[in-house]
Amino acid sequence: MKTTQIIAVVLFVLVGQFTNAQPYSLKEEIKPIKLELLKDTRKGHEGEKSITFVGKVVDSASYHYIKGYDMYQLVDIMVANYDSDENLKVELMTNTWEKVADSKNTKSSPDGIVHFKLRDHGAIGIKISPPKSGAANYIIVAMASPPKQDHLGTPFVSIEKNQMKANARKNDAGGASKGGNNTILYIIIGVALLIIAFLGGKLLGKKKSVNLFIPLLFFTFSVSAQMGSSSIPEESLDILESQQQEDLNDNQARRDFRSNTTQNLVSRLIEIRSTWNAIRSFDRSYTTYRNCVPSGPPPNEPRIPSFCSAPPTEIGSEDTSSCAGCYITARRTFNETRYKLEKLSGIYKCAKTYTDAALALGDNTSGIHAVTGIVWQQERAKIMKDIQKMEEEYDKTYTYLMQELRDGMMELNLCEEQFGVENWFDRFGFMYFEFMQEKYLRTN
Repeated sequence: MKTTQIIAVVLFVLVGQFTNAQPYSLKEEIKPIKLELLKDTRKGHEGEKSITFVGKVVDSASYHYIKGYDMYQLVDIMVANYDSDENLKVELMTNTWEKVADSKNTKSSPDGIVHFKLRDHGAIGIKISPPKSGAANYIIVAMASPPKQDHLGTPFVSIEKNQMKANARKNDAGGASKGGNNTILYIIIGVALLIIAFLGGKLLGKKKSVNLFIPLLFFTFSVSAQMGSSSIPEESLDILESQQQEDLNDNQARRDFRSNTTQNLVSRLIEIRSTWNAIRSFDRSYTTYRNCVPSGPPPNEPRIPSFCSAPPTEIGSEDTSSCAGCYITARRTFNETRYKLEKLSGIYKCAKTYTDAALALGDNTSGIHAVTGIVWQQERAKIMKDIQKMEEEYDKTYTYLMQELRDGMMELNLCEEQFGVENWFDRFGFMYFEFMQEKYLRTN
């Protein structure tokens, strides 16, 4: 079995207990409805997922939990009253049904549509409280973007010529070169001379000014964003429009309200898709409620000098003697492994947060009644067993991924050697490898 296949199996075992887990509760009366996001099979919508659900809340709150999304996807959840403009309170839950992560209501939301934007892992819970009248039809629309894996950036920087030979003066992994240091030194000396000349002129009473030199540094940054064409998600639209054909005995005012709500939701869906296409990386407006989903490069990540510092593309990859041709496969493996490690770490942190919250809730409520306490002890034993299994699977997966990262970096070492960089891994690469080894090692 290939290494990547082994990793996939181990990751599946690791998250198996928790990806299907709804927010935890010891209350039997809470019977949430699962909403599984479905793949969008249309051309041009690869990686997208969505679900539309129409339900009714009567007297007591309705509970749902949405699953089927990845931590690298942007998730939009919209809820609206489908009958009237009567207010609905909508709450977002994460680890337990007792703790509210976010709360909104339709009355104060634009067009009467509650909109949550999030990045998360596992399953997010939704609680809808009934209006004052006691009953209402509501509609839930959830949509997830294609996975975005560009937020880690690249740790590579251009190598200096004097760094290519092993006997050259060694620099740290940040890539500060001897030439760069000399340049800075010359600038410092020049500024010092300028100051001395200025002060000397003042002291000697000279009136004429002398212009020694004026160093000018211009930095130009260009940022481009490609706006993709947007279209209406047909599956969601079909479900929305089908609702207009139901309840034909309803009065005209209610039918008009539903039609208007449907049109507003469709407009929102189009706007959301166009926003996804414009986002290069994760948008900060998408909240990470569990604080365990990565959103950027690891702090204090070392820089690695490389002959081919720019990300290789498929263009020119057929020529193995070119920079792109040599680096393309090894760099792809290197980056894929980085994201796997980030995902592994995020999944473990999310699962740990979930189990800690479940244990805390059970321990706090089990003393209310003797029967509840007995039931909880049995449930607690299951959770502790799952935690032990999760830790074991994390350690196995971590070992596989670190070996995969090292293999990829040794392939990069061969490419660096081909272009004249001696002992690249031993001089530069090992520092990054040790950083990754330490960062993702499980500590609890």
